[in-house]
Amino acid sequence: MTVYDKEGIEHEKAGVDARECVANLGWTLEKPKPKKLARK
Repeated sequence: MTVYDKEGIEHEKAGVDARECVANLGWTLEKPKPKKLARK
């Protein structure tokens, strides 16, 4: 399963590990939206 950490980095985990990461580490199963860059 693909999970995303708090910085939006993608990780491949087994199903059980993915659920633990989501439940305990605050990761997500949904791909994060790209962040907009600030203009100078």
